[in-house]
Amino acid sequence: MNLRQDCAFFRGEIIQQICFGLYQIRFNFSNNISIESGDRVVNMHLPLQRIEWRGDMGRESVSFNHLLEIEIISAKLDDDDILELEFVDSSKLFFFNSRDVIGESYIVHFKDDFEAFANWEI
Repeated sequence: MNLRQDCAFFRGEIIQQICFGLYQIRFNFSNNISIESGDRVVNMHLPLQRIEWRGDMGRESVSFNHLLEIEIISAKLDDDDILELEFVDSSKLFFFNSRDVIGESYIVHFKDDFEAFANWEI
């Protein structure tokens, strides 16, 4: 799977589970795909509510529960490796690839493969 070529497989999918680790968050989708991040995830929810989680926050109380079981209508990956998921309720979820952090920013896990977005040089 190559996200740079096609993100269409996200369309019609829903988030079924959101898991928090000590320095990590993971979103599990209905199609055996998951996205985990140890860096930064932002949700823009109408009316202009912004929810942000960062790896240094650990399991600090942040809720993305309003995204559970809401259908994804589009997905795209921009030139800065920011993955954007848009939901049927007009909310958006962004996964960032920080250029100032060494290591993996986020990983998209497929059934038999994965694709990591990382910065190994500063």
